[in-house]
Amino acid sequence: MNPFQQLCARLGTHRFYLNLCASTGTLHQTPMADLCDCEGQGAPSVIDFLRRRFEHGEVYLNCGRILIALNPYRRVDALYAAARVDAAHGSHCPEREEPHVFVVGELMYRALVERRRSQAVLISGESGAGKTESARFLLQYLRTVSHSDSVLEECIYAASPLTESFGCARTVRNDNSSRFGKFLSLHFGESGRIAGATLSTYLLEKSRVTHFGPDECGYHAFYALAGAARGEHAYLRQGAAPPPAHDMAQLREAFGRIGMDDRACDEVWGVVSGILLLGNVALEHADHEMCRISSDTARCEAALGLSCGGLREVLEHRTIRAGAEVVRRAHTRESARDARDALARELYARLFDAIIEAANACIRPAEACARSIGVVDIFGFEAFAVNSLEQLCINFANEKLQTLFMRVVVSDTLEAYRAEGIAADKVDYRESTAIDDLFERKASGLWAALDEECSVPRGSDAAFGEKLLRVHTQSAVLRRSKGMSAREGFLVKHFAGPVEYTLAGWLEKNRNALPADMAALAQASAHPLVGRFFAAPPAAAVPSARARRSVATLTGVFCGQLRRLDDLLRVGDLHFVRCIKPNDRKASGAWDAAVVERQITASGMLVALQVMKTGYPERMAHKEFAGTFACVPDAPPPRTAMARERCAAILAGGGLAKRDYAIGKSKVFLTSAALTSLRARRHARLGAVAIRLQAHARRAIARRVLEVRRVDRRRALAVLTELTQAGDATAEKLQDAILSAERTGACRGADSKALLKRAKARAAKLKRGGAKHAAAAAVAVDEADDAAARELERELIDAVCAEARRKNVRTIAPLEAVVEYATLIGVDAEIVDLLWIADEALRSGFPDGWETRHAANSEPFYVETATGAVAWQHPIDHQCVARHAAEVERLQSERTQTAEGVRLLTRDLFGTTSESLAEILIEPVPKLVRCYVLRHRFRGRYDFFLQVGASRGVYCMSARRRAMRACHYDISIEGDSGHATVGLGTLVDADGNGDLALFDARARAKRTQRLAFTAKPTPLNPRGVCALLASSPVAHLGWDAPGDARVLVPIEPVYNKRTRRAELSFGGRATIASTKNLQLRARDATKMSFLLGKTSNARFSVDLSPPLSPVTAFALALAVFEEAVPR
Repeated sequence: MNPFQQLCARLGTHRFYLNLCASTGTLHQTPMADLCDCEGQGAPSVIDFLRRRFEHGEVYLNCGRILIALNPYRRVDALYAAARVDAAHGSHCPEREEPHVFVVGELMYRALVERRRSQAVLISGESGAGKTESARFLLQYLRTVSHSDSVLEECIYAASPLTESFGCARTVRNDNSSRFGKFLSLHFGESGRIAGATLSTYLLEKSRVTHFGPDECGYHAFYALAGAARGEHAYLRQGAAPPPAHDMAQLREAFGRIGMDDRACDEVWGVVSGILLLGNVALEHADHEMCRISSDTARCEAALGLSCGGLREVLEHRTIRAGAEVVRRAHTRESARDARDALARELYARLFDAIIEAANACIRPAEACARSIGVVDIFGFEAFAVNSLEQLCINFANEKLQTLFMRVVVSDTLEAYRAEGIAADKVDYRESTAIDDLFERKASGLWAALDEECSVPRGSDAAFGEKLLRVHTQSAVLRRSKGMSAREGFLVKHFAGPVEYTLAGWLEKNRNALPADMAALAQASAHPLVGRFFAAPPAAAVPSARARRSVATLTGVFCGQLRRLDDLLRVGDLHFVRCIKPNDRKASGAWDAAVVERQITASGMLVALQVMKTGYPERMAHKEFAGTFACVPDAPPPRTAMARERCAAILAGGGLAKRDYAIGKSKVFLTSAALTSLRARRHARLGAVAIRLQAHARRAIARRVLEVRRVDRRRALAVLTELTQAGDATAEKLQDAILSAERTGACRGADSKALLKRAKARAAKLKRGGAKHAAAAAVAVDEADDAAARELERELIDAVCAEARRKNVRTIAPLEAVVEYATLIGVDAEIVDLLWIADEALRSGFPDGWETRHAANSEPFYVETATGAVAWQHPIDHQCVARHAAEVERLQSERTQTAEGVRLLTRDLFGTTSESLAEILIEPVPKLVRCYVLRHRFRGRYDFFLQVGASRGVYCMSARRRAMRACHYDISIEGDSGHATVGLGTLVDADGNGDLALFDARARAKRTQRLAFTAKPTPLNPRGVCALLASSPVAHLGWDAPGDARVLVPIEPVYNKRTRRAELSFGGRATIASTKNLQLRARDATKMSFLLGKTSNARFSVDLSPPLSPVTAFALALAVFEEAVPR
């Protein structure tokens, strides 16, 4: 925390308002696009307002505090770019920003952090209106601005493709329709970061597993598994072609992120395959209406782990229990088909629940959190040509959510008007009393009547229909359907319009029970998942006979879930997003006024608009309002005044018209525009206060810096005086004192300037005297060194010439002269293919435009006459070096275009003789190699590159995170479409104690270690952070007995007396301060063996020297990314 932040903390300033100091400009004044600005309140005016926004490409607009989202039926990437996130999160007043789902997320997040209240958002609309996409963008925004943990973020992100694949399907209205309801609750810790999440699901449409319409499809997961062979499966042949969905690789990656390994993933797909094979079991009529299996059941039984012949037995015969007597009867074809499909549906439903539970186990918070943000994404209202019990449940859920919307937006507001004595216009709206009475009347409601008919021994769908219409003859929302008798169906007048329901199969669906024979067969399954799904409860949990007769029905369970959801939404503040589709054809850019009118009328938006325009939809208690907006007027009201008087003073000084507010008995009522204006004024006031705080803090900091500089100047002057007068001062110490005095500005007066002049004179004298003694002592050493250098140079020239002759390299000038010249000017003569550059330079004349001159000591230098540029190096030499570097860069670029080129380039730069890329990456490097790592936070992936030049890199390998709770990385060379993935190693927390180990991927039968890393104190390094590097893979690396393993320890920073702090030089390889910046050395050496330095949010420099290999260096970087190094 810097001094300014410390000052603000002492003054009690909230951290959020510190952001206001960054800007001294005016607040963003973009006018809002709000339906309240519409001239009229009727449907034609509203539809025209929406159409004009839609035609201009604006898909979001407000209706007071309600966000309306128009589905464009096309990708609009710019609408959700990072700039939009920054605009919403960095805004002083989000209410005045352009309407966007990100603004809703920002308002919820700020309310959670500042007011410490839980939030929830209800996203509603018809099927195909874009609810799931809106929820996805909202969750993406919340994860971004809350700076959630990258591992947790990956887990939450991974749950989305799984729920889409196993819970979404194509319908006539939507290619990716959610066939279940979803409530995702993000739990936040005290710091405002996401600590975990929980996912609740409601009413998966099980019937879609086995039956769906001709223009529809089953769940996406079936088509991902079947691929082009979908025509071979009976369950998939009945519908239309499936839309593009997630492929198997994506789904396997998502399974891995939620902690399911390859074996668990194979078990899931085994169940899906078994369901498809179950649908292929062919049933035929035999004698006396008996059923006979006409196809082989072995594949299905093997996929589901069922006993051999068991499936054939339960499909051809059924067991009936009548008291103590057991009767065995033959199945008819119809009853056998129903039993087969019931097993398929139950298997899929329990598999879906298992996947959701696995995701929850991965993302659930470790500790209870007091605040959360919930996102409701539930199936839209449905009205098809044929509607059954599933559609009734879906539409009932929409009725309950519509009732909640009308209660919060309309009913509670009108009730508050009456309680507070506020005059308001009369609002006519449809109340939900009749629907509640029809469905939830205690003894004779629809749900109660359906459950009762399920418990009757000879109950039937027809009897249920007759009883329902007979009991509710006076209902305003239940009618007999035209063309259908009471035994066949009925009509319900929903808020979105009338819907006809057919009664076929209702009792069977509502009983939600699998035939006993099928349940027993599945219970004995050898498949791990199937056996667990149908495992018998423990003896203590077996229900009594009376309890077994009252088994929970489908509608009973669903209504209980809706009640719990309603309770969750009542806990905190509730926000609304209304999704509207512009047409029923899913056509981009098409506008159908009738379709839009149907939606805005049925959803209650016209009534809500009337309340927003003619009333006061926003209200706050007197005490809360006075405390929040006390800073708005120029003269704040006295604190001793009553709360109501303070509110009146604030409103009078807030620049509001009297028609924009009303003061009740205990609350203040405001229009949406008035509340937005007050919030904008409040933010402006707080911004001015923050700027004043910043000015005071800067002044305090400047004074402190000035005092420190004064102390530094006095100290530097004292040291300079002492060394100038001391008889034993050395030239180096005196020179350091002179530099310190000049840097601090200590010698400003006449006396101090004279002292500095004497010090420089003495330093020069000491330097000349020391040089004479040093020159005499170094003559012998120089002669010996020159002889050794000449010998080494001759050996290098001979070796290069031999290699050039072996490769048949031709030069016009003598080969030895060319190599000697190349060595002299500093180019890499070992690249014999480029010796032709040195050959041409050696034969070139003096270049035009240059001339030779001589310095005072007769040493020549060169001048370019046109520009006056001066160079000590011969111009031809300079051109040769530059041309050689360009050719090297070109060759490396060409070689990185192919896999073989990458292998050869990597081998040359790593300095090894191995042939395969895997061996090159596993072997220790013979010299210093510079690399870098790219970190992909959202994907759980890290890529390792060999650095070529200043900015280019050659891909070497990748690491992907597997387990989400513990460290588990698979390091491999990822192949493209033509190459397989090559495993190199696995970095895991083997013992669960935080110590990481790198295992060799090639030894499958026996796990062998290459590297061990810990951040805890060990006998090898009591201060913590230590690594063990095995010279060859071993069974175990121990901290107490490392054996032949090399021990790597951190390089300690060195205290700098000038700056008075410990410093560690990274040589420009780290440009951003980070706790992950680290250097390691071998314990028995002084030179650096490993360096990790942060250069951007996603890029880290990695330098490695012997005895490390690229794989072990990559593993060390991954260990540091795990935050294993203590801060």
